[in-house]
Amino acid sequence: MRGRASALALTAALRTLRALHWIGTKPRAASSRADVRSTSRWHQTIGVNALPRILAFVVLMTVGQPILAHGCIAVRGASMCPLSLAADDGYLGLGKTRVASNFQWFRSDRHFIGDEEFTLPNELGAEAINESWYLDLNVQHALIDRVTLSLVVPFVYATRSTLHEHDNVNRHTTSAGGLGDIRLAAHYWLLDPTESPDGNLSLGMGPKFPTGQYDAEDTFYTSSGPVKRPVDQSIQPGDGGFGWTLELNGFYRFSPDWDLYLQAYYLFNPRNTNGVEKTLGNRPPNPYEAVNSVPDQYIGRLGIDYSANPEWGLILSLGGRIEGVPVRDAFGPSEGFRRPGYAVFIEPGIHLSKEAWSFDLTVPIAVYRNRLQSLADKKLSALTGFDIRGDAAFADFLISANLAYKF
Repeated sequence: MRGRASALALTAALRTLRALHWIGTKPRAASSRADVRSTSRWHQTIGVNALPRILAFVVLMTVGQPILAHGCIAVRGASMCPLSLAADDGYLGLGKTRVASNFQWFRSDRHFIGDEEFTLPNELGAEAINESWYLDLNVQHALIDRVTLSLVVPFVYATRSTLHEHDNVNRHTTSAGGLGDIRLAAHYWLLDPTESPDGNLSLGMGPKFPTGQYDAEDTFYTSSGPVKRPVDQSIQPGDGGFGWTLELNGFYRFSPDWDLYLQAYYLFNPRNTNGVEKTLGNRPPNPYEAVNSVPDQYIGRLGIDYSANPEWGLILSLGGRIEGVPVRDAFGPSEGFRRPGYAVFIEPGIHLSKEAWSFDLTVPIAVYRNRLQSLADKKLSALTGFDIRGDAAFADFLISANLAYKF
């Protein structure tokens, strides 16, 4: 009952703004990329100057039912794949163990609806700003030449600075940190490493355990006073779901100094929702996303390595990277609050190795970002007659560093 009342209040606010010509109606279907773009532009209020846009933004905020779910990163967590698959470093060797630490940092503050940047929050100084630090501790052990077991223990600390989650006037910061969701995996080389020094593919799979806290709380400074409640989904250390990972890693040496590398990772999360109330508490902007979803995630990488100086173990790399959250999970329902979407990166990197030590540094630079329409947004669109799409804040670049020791 409360959810339908929320939707009706949202509909009334939207109709008021449309009557004032500050927003438009939507096409019911998009038949081409141009139509998709015109549909996404519906979300940006228009006028001969900035005043109507500001007033529209304020109205939507003050009625407590904003059409746009202020966003954050599409993918939670640190990198899912090893950073280097150069031929000299890809094979671990029978009975060998590699211990590695992977660090990742990013700041996400540029909002997108679909593949168009939504600049109004930044223009008003009201954007959501996430800053995240991840540290993965990774142990790999080669049981035999073709089978490697791995354990990943992630730690995270993240902050989120907003106005709309507090009193809509002053900027405040919430944070969460601690142990993330632990992963185990077994990897199998499809070809015999002793007979395939210049190319191979490895398949990996294993469980992901819900060891990270998914209901971490912090203080929100609302207009009625401080309130303790769960932080935004994007900075929770865990997602609350038992999952299963599938990985594909491979390399091919097509000349003495050049390698092609391929990496793909998919996290299957069959759990529907985790029961944690969305950050806005008892006044969600969408009645269909009152609690957090437990979404699938994916990462893919493809590129080339160049052996610039074998004596130093210096390898330069350049590739493409994609990571995201799907609208629908591969298995099970996909209800609740999620920010589906994906980002595409150009990923330059450098690899150094000396005896048992190796170091990787990559700086993926975003070239394309797309915040997809969630199932909850589609349901509310059908109920209200408006094309409702949430936004998400993406990072311009990431910094990933990996230090490993093999024995």
